[in-house]
Parts: sequence; C-alpha cells; structure tokens
Amino acid sequence: YVSPGHIAALKRLANDPELRIGGELVKAASDKHPAVRLAALAAITRHGDPGLISAIAPHMADKKAAVRYVAAAAVLKLSALVPMNE
Repeated sequence: YVSPGHIAALKRLANDPELRIGGELVKAASDKHPAVRLAALAAITRHGDPGLISAIAPHMADKKAAVRYVAAAAVLKLSALVPMNE
C-alpha cells in the first residue's frame, strides 16, 4: 500500500528550489512501489536539475514499463536543459 500523502509530498518537493531535494527524490525513485518511483521520477523532471540525469538513467531498465517510460522522458527533458557546449 502506498499512501496518497506520500505521492503528494513528492509532487510538492518537485517545486522546491533547493538542490538537496534532488537527492531525496533520487532515493524515492528506487522505492519498492512503482507508484512512488513514478511520482519521484516525474518530480525529478519538474525539479529541472540536469545533474540528476546519471542518477535516473538506470531507471530506464526498471521492471515496470511505466517507470521505464517516465525515466526516459525525464532524461530527455533534463538533457535539453544542458548547455550545448558541455
């Protein structure tokens, strides 16, 4: 069972400008519940820190297709935020 409050908290964290929040979201992306992984990956995308790409890329091999899809979308979106000269 996953608490709806847990999912809502992850969504709120996405809007927190603190960079340290990214680490907490990355931890949540490895939760045993797919719904939590999905919410965490979506929050990472909204958080907008391209420095998290390497931490979320492994989730593109998740056992759940939805998690793989959201992880891939996150990598694509965050990659677009990296300046071209890097």
